[in-house]
Amino acid sequence: MTRTRIAAAAAALLIAGAVLSVAGPAFADPTTTSSTSTTLAPCTPASSAPLYTARCAPTVVNASGTVTVTLPGVGSITFTVNPDGTVNTSTAPSVSLLGDNFSHSTPKVSADGTHISVSFINIASPQQHYNIKVKLSPPTSGGPVGINATAGPNTHKGHHHGDDGEHEGNKPDDHDADEGGPAGSLAPLAPHGGQAPSPSHHGGGGD
Repeated sequence: MTRTRIAAAAAALLIAGAVLSVAGPAFADPTTTSSTSTTLAPCTPASSAPLYTARCAPTVVNASGTVTVTLPGVGSITFTVNPDGTVNTSTAPSVSLLGDNFSHSTPKVSADGTHISVSFINIASPQQHYNIKVKLSPPTSGGPVGINATAGPNTHKGHHHGDDGEHEGNKPDDHDADEGGPAGSLAPLAPHGGQAPSPSHHGGGGD
């Protein structure tokens, strides 16, 4: 009788352990790779310029809070995120160029820290104007920070803005329906790997 009870108790413990191992919490890999837009096709550059003619979903890699968003053939932006789903501005975002003759703007973070964007321009003919825009959202149920990234051509390129010669296309499009909010204006382009665009001259009389 005693042996039977001991065997039954041991079997119960084994069953309980199996249930816990199946139902226990699953810990996510701290490094994830994804294209976060479900409404856009993945960004794939054309074999010749222009590389992109429509908005697309860039590649997103989140390595333990360090996020890199890449527009293939053009460039990428890397930044860190806080646990609450905002950009960590104590570490300056960095930009890498992947295409010839491209230059990039200074990355811009929105006032609330939930948006970051950068623009790219190639002045070789045909001129190319692209941007990467990222919207962050707080994690849910202990999951990772939400990242919604879009990239591709600026929709307002070619329009002059003010008297500084900067094109409207060098600024992000703040009204993408799939991003959900403004990313803020961008600083003038910083030349990398090519000559910066010369200022535009508006017609007028002499001095």
